[in-house]
Amino acid sequence: MAKYKILVIAHCLLNNQIANFGDIIDESQLTSPAQGLVNAGFIEEVLDAPVVDVKETAAAKKKREADEAALVSDVVATPTEEVPTEEVLDAPVVETEVKV
Repeated sequence: MAKYKILVIAHCLLNNQIANFGDIIDESQLTSPAQGLVNAGFIEEVLDAPVVDVKETAAAKKKREADEAALVSDVVATPTEEVPTEEVLDAPVVETEVKV
């Protein structure tokens, strides 16, 4: 089977897998004829390139996102200055007129 390089941001493959820009895939993973995708500029044929396992790529992306989420949750927010409740209740009320 021929191997192809993805030229678009992402491309849907068989079994709802996603190949990203630059991934090398096998022709058997495509959902439509390769020649039509080549003519449309979505993919290009490559020679002697290893095929990227799209499942591993997706797993690596999920791990990276989980690591980033863990970093965000580790950040401690600094408390902001609190306004006493009495000052909020005693604040003047400003009414505005809405024209329709």
